[in-house]
Amino acid sequence: MSTLGDQFKAWLATGRTANLPTVWSNVLVYFLICHSGSLPPTPVFFLIHTIISMSLLYLGGCILGDVVDKKFDSIHRPNRPLPNGIIKAPTALMAAILFLAIGWFLTLASYPIHLILFEENGLSFCSELFHEKEWAWLFPADIVKTSSLLCLCILAYALFHKKMGKGSPILMAACRSLLVLTVIVISLPNLYGKGMAWPTPWIFIPVVAVGLYTYLLSTVAATESSPKPYSRQKLLGSIFVCLPIFAIGLFHAYQFSSQSILRLADTRYDLPLSPPSYLLLASALLIYMVWSLRAMKHLNHSKPTFVSHALAGFCLLDACIAATFSIPAAVICFGLFGLALLLQKIAPAT
Repeated sequence: MSTLGDQFKAWLATGRTANLPTVWSNVLVYFLICHSGSLPPTPVFFLIHTIISMSLLYLGGCILGDVVDKKFDSIHRPNRPLPNGIIKAPTALMAAILFLAIGWFLTLASYPIHLILFEENGLSFCSELFHEKEWAWLFPADIVKTSSLLCLCILAYALFHKKMGKGSPILMAACRSLLVLTVIVISLPNLYGKGMAWPTPWIFIPVVAVGLYTYLLSTVAATESSPKPYSRQKLLGSIFVCLPIFAIGLFHAYQFSSQSILRLADTRYDLPLSPPSYLLLASALLIYMVWSLRAMKHLNHSKPTFVSHALAGFCLLDACIAATFSIPAAVICFGLFGLALLLQKIAPAT
């Protein structure tokens, strides 16, 4: 009979709790990008609210994936919490549905919550909009669309990733990119209101980088149960190491060069960032590269170790992006990287 401690560790493993710091670093960096420069400061509570909603969606998706994979895991990974009976499948399914539902609701309600808590007469304003059925004001279409698409991708991945073959990493990359995009969309209505004007496209350069990073590590994670070695190690390593350099190069050229040919959009809604600390940026890139090369060394003999290292590396990628506009944000990302490694000693990341 399992003890309470065993059950607690089992839930940590099933929810991939060790990876939550990577979600938090994603939220932190892209939330702060949208609330930087000359824009008014945003209450910390709203950042925490966004972190909680994204964390619940992540936990719900991971738990649901384990419920769906129970039969597969009973053959290939019988020591997992669901196959060995520490956690009952119906209980895990209920938890997954609850987390996904609450996370989606908190995301949809982010704008009215912000109005009620932080705007003068926000409660009366929301009440008036509710009675007049002005749903477009209370629930901006961009938040509804992106959060719903994120939830659909999470559900699709959890339910069908074992049947999708090579399409599975693409869907996982879409989930992570949409998580970041949802954070951006949640932040922007508080700046621009109902008639939300998207900022210039440079903000999506690092979003694409996050998606590509996710795709690369997912191509390895999809073959974890196979004894065959990963066939494209050199290509994987090259892209992994160079990814933040190209992303930051475009990001920096777009944002900080007034003559940049990339600056094609209307600049009225640019989000002005502070110039980067080049010493911090160089340090972040160096740490990221060293960690990526260390992860690659494990790929031949232990795919799970590589995947765990690469998952923690999300925080280092975020630190590189953060170093282009905020020293405190980059430092926090390094701290979250350490926390991710610490949590991996308690519960597996994959």
